Amino acid sequence: MVIPDRTTLGGVAGLVGTIPQLILNFISVQIGFGEFYAFQVSASIFVVERMTLTPMGLIIGGFTWILTAAFFGAILARLIDLEGEDFWWIKGLLFGSVLFIVLFGILFNLGAGRIVPLDPQSKVSALAENALYGIVTAYFIVRWGRTFLHEPSK
Repeated sequence: MVIPDRTTLGGVAGLVGTIPQLILNFISVQIGFGEFYAFQVSASIFVVERMTLTPMGLIIGGFTWILTAAFFGAILARLIDLEGEDFWWIKGLLFGSVLFIVLFGILFNLGAGRIVPLDPQSKVSALAENALYGIVTAYFIVRWGRTFLHEPSK
């Protein structure tokens, strides 16, 4: 499959990249390592904590998570287009790790969400999840964009 538009390529790759991220998050919470599900954290931007596990809270959180994943995938596609495909996995790892720092280290601590996981295990889990998101997203950007990356935009 080839997606001939950089923004769409990144958006779709970001959506695909969030699948293993959410699986890892689910496993982390189920085994007691992580404290909150990803959809809870994203839903807490809009609803109070007790509403984050309700059906409507999960819909809001899921929608927010998916849109954010697509948005950041589009940004990563532009970065890979500018910097080249070499060492794509390092670029994805760095991008995902920076997302973790910006989202969990800065924005959520500034009050962007009502749920802020503060325990070290949840932070390690979130870092691993975001790093995995970056790597998987970068992989699909490179795989699906090989035929046109680095060509001038139309």
